[in-house]
Amino acid sequence: MPQIDHYSRTIIEFSLIWNDGEVEHQDSFWADPVSFWRDVLDPELVRGLIGQKVGGQFAVDIAAGSFPRPYSPKKRVQIRPEQFRGTDAYGNTISLMPGRYYPQGLLSGVDGAFRVSTAPCRYLGREDEKLVFDLNHPLAGRDLRLQAEIKAIHPQLKERGGRCEDWLERISADGPGMQTSYREARQSWLASENFRRPDERPDSDFYRQPR
Repeated sequence: MPQIDHYSRTIIEFSLIWNDGEVEHQDSFWADPVSFWRDVLDPELVRGLIGQKVGGQFAVDIAAGSFPRPYSPKKRVQIRPEQFRGTDAYGNTISLMPGRYYPQGLLSGVDGAFRVSTAPCRYLGREDEKLVFDLNHPLAGRDLRLQAEIKAIHPQLKERGGRCEDWLERISADGPGMQTSYREARQSWLASENFRRPDERPDSDFYRQPR
C-alpha cells in the first residue's frame, strides 16, 4: 500500500475544529488533489502525515495569532447610515440586525471593501448614530485545530507546474466562524417577527399555476 511522501498527490478530508466558549464547532472540507510538494500546508501537519497510508490521520493546533487573517481592531469600522447600500440586486430592502453577517460589498467608502466583495462583515449595532461593522474574518481571534484524514493517494505523476493552494485559507473561507451567536443580540434573534417570510401567502397559491 502506498505511503505519503514529499511528492504525493492525495485526497484529504480536512476538519477545522474550534470553540466559541459555549459550543464546539467542526467544519469539514474534501480536498482533491492535495500536492505535498506544491501546495501550502502547515509544516507540522506535513511531518505528521509523511509515511502514513490511506486512513491515516494527524491534527495540529493553530493559535489565534498564527491564523492567516489575525484579529485587528482596525477592522471594526463605523459608517454613516447612507454608506450602507440597503437594497439587494432585486431592489428588496435589507434590514440590519445586530449580530448578522452581510456582504462587505454593501458598504461604501470603506477601505478594502469593494462593491463586488462577498466577504462577510458582522453588523454590531449603532454608536452615536453611526453603523458599526466588524470586517475581521469570522474565525479571527480564535484558536483552531486542523485535522487531516488521508482518503486516497493518487498515482505518482510528473508535474512541472499547476495551481498552488493554501489549504488553511481555502478551508476557512466561505462560512466557518459565522455560526457563532452574538451575545448582545441573542434574544432578539429569537423574536417571532424574525421568522416571518416576506410573502406570507400559502405556498399552494404559488404552485397552483404550472411553471
